[in-house]
Amino acid sequence: MEITTEKSVTCPCCDTEIKWIKQFPFAKITSFQRLQLPDLIEGPVEDILPVYLTEKRFFINSVIQNPQIPEEVVQRLVQSNKFSYQGRIYQRVTLFDNSTQYVKEDFLKANPEMTKTEIEESFKGVKKEPGVRIYKDFTKRVKEFLTYSRAKETLKTLEESVGKTLATRDIFNLHCINQNEYPTFLEAFNLRIQEKNFGECVLGVDSLRSSADIHLGCGPGAYMIGFELDVAKFTYNGLFRENR
Repeated sequence: MEITTEKSVTCPCCDTEIKWIKQFPFAKITSFQRLQLPDLIEGPVEDILPVYLTEKRFFINSVIQNPQIPEEVVQRLVQSNKFSYQGRIYQRVTLFDNSTQYVKEDFLKANPEMTKTEIEESFKGVKKEPGVRIYKDFTKRVKEFLTYSRAKETLKTLEESVGKTLATRDIFNLHCINQNEYPTFLEAFNLRIQEKNFGECVLGVDSLRSSADIHLGCGPGAYMIGFELDVAKFTYNGLFRENR
């Protein structure tokens, strides 16, 4: 997620530019909103595969179904663009020239301003093949983290703090928030706070491997190692002293 800071204030004591909540000693929570979770929550991409392969037999090229893709998945891809199956999320995509590095849907997402004519011109003469992108299915894991771990207490505390003034250190000391450890276990989640715009923060489920995130391939989210998902947001008024 791209973070933008549109405004800032100056500390009255040292003239330091204040750009986000943690720089204030206190914060009055003015609103809190839980965000709707997706029906399917995608973890990192495991693979991108062409649905069909070209096999050469006796000097004749034959098109065969990719044996790496289960038969039931191939059948369901005909009727659904995205679904969960045996712990994975399968998404139907279009590959350029049978290459798993160049996906049509990623190109369109990265260029939303293009007209239909420009899109047709861009794809003119390019061979397109059906493919499937495979993600780890984190739907159950994330919902369990938000429902049964101490993250639930943190979200409830912030929700009940609307209209109250809190020491910012107490906000960041709430359960599961912005841990500094980075174990290798991908599903060791925490909650992170990020300033979306000055005075507005987003709370997200974050894999503790976020420091090792890399991005390969073409388009948003391709081959992402690590995980993050926004689940709530809140606004605040930053204070330099506690209101009594």
